[in-house]
Amino acid sequence: MALPFGGAFLFLEAAMPHRSLKLNAEIASEAMKAAPPVTVTATALAAGWSLNNFIGLATLVYIILQAGYLLWKWRRDWQKERADRHTCKGTE
Repeated sequence: MALPFGGAFLFLEAAMPHRSLKLNAEIASEAMKAAPPVTVTATALAAGWSLNNFIGLATLVYIILQAGYLLWKWRRDWQKERADRHTCKGTE
């Protein structure tokens, strides 16, 4: 025996396919948002580490990456300013 609301849901899906597409997009979006925490937890458990240890390591890696990016950016800006100054001296 079919569920009483089963036919109504099929009717709604057939009548409003854009809603079904929007719902699928929302489900996919929420699944992607949940993926990083699930991955961290699964990796921490598989490695035998506590979650605190894994989060500490991830934080340390993040800080190192941020510092590296900042140093690269400062060097790039410094080289650009130096090249601009050198170009300006040649035009005067």
